[in-house]
Amino acid sequence: MITNSSECLLSGIGNRTPKSWIVPVLFLGIGLGSSCSSPEAVADSSALFDAAQVTEDAGVQDASVDAAAPAGDSLPKGAVSYFNRKSCPDGWVPFAMGAGRSLVAAASPAAMMNTDGKPLLDGEDRLHAHTVNGSVTIPSVNYAGIAGEANHGVARAGTTAMTVVTGSASAGIPYVQLLACQKMAEPDLRQRPAASGMLMFFMTTECPLGWVAAGLSQGRFLVGKPDIGNAGQTFGGPPLAAAQPISHVHQISGTIKTTSHGIALASGGAAGNYAKDDSHRYQFATQAESVAMPSLQLRQCQKR
Repeated sequence: MITNSSECLLSGIGNRTPKSWIVPVLFLGIGLGSSCSSPEAVADSSALFDAAQVTEDAGVQDASVDAAAPAGDSLPKGAVSYFNRKSCPDGWVPFAMGAGRSLVAAASPAAMMNTDGKPLLDGEDRLHAHTVNGSVTIPSVNYAGIAGEANHGVARAGTTAMTVVTGSASAGIPYVQLLACQKMAEPDLRQRPAASGMLMFFMTTECPLGWVAAGLSQGRFLVGKPDIGNAGQTFGGPPLAAAQPISHVHQISGTIKTTSHGIALASGGAAGNYAKDDSHRYQFATQAESVAMPSLQLRQCQKR
């Protein structure tokens, strides 16, 4: 959401910030994950808007029409960001490696450029399935008789293995497609500098002058802070490492109830290894599968 807040500091980037810019404009002083509209969008329409208002507000440009954004900005060369427009602004080019992927702050230099999962196709709702390998053990009961003779309607006790493949299901991950662009031009130092605390992705192993490596966001997906949330709060598993896929398993448990079959023998005899009629519990886990948003890890830096 692009919030209607007087604390929005995107104006610190410069008078010529494209109004369609949807950088992960993240300010630690305001709240990790807060998104801001540009000062030009405010000046043109005073419309600080959320996703539901984008197509309704005539003063706000969306990706169907490219605004005539002025050239030049103060961001360093190599910056990578998202834009809500059909083509990249002057000085920026499409970032092909980001197509179909979510950008994640690299947890370490070794994780730079690491990818997880296949890129999403246009509007794809990614499906996944699980393979289940398990077994069920049915205890035995003995009868007073001769094993293997006469009545062949009983079953053999022991462990039976099974392999099951689940049906495919949607991961249901909510997402929005935006144009990823990379800054190729040198910074225009006539423009105002980026605001302190701003977070930006870079296609470099080291942060540019005046920027430092981001800390809390390394190896984690970025999520806008709720109104009553705490900035910088982390959730979920440990940060992603280099070449570490995100996967999960499901625990499966249940009961198999056998059906009795009469036999004209007394129980407790020498003839054994017959399956006992009862409710038999089982428990096992599925094979691990990935349903995470396809990602690309890049260096993320914070403006001093």
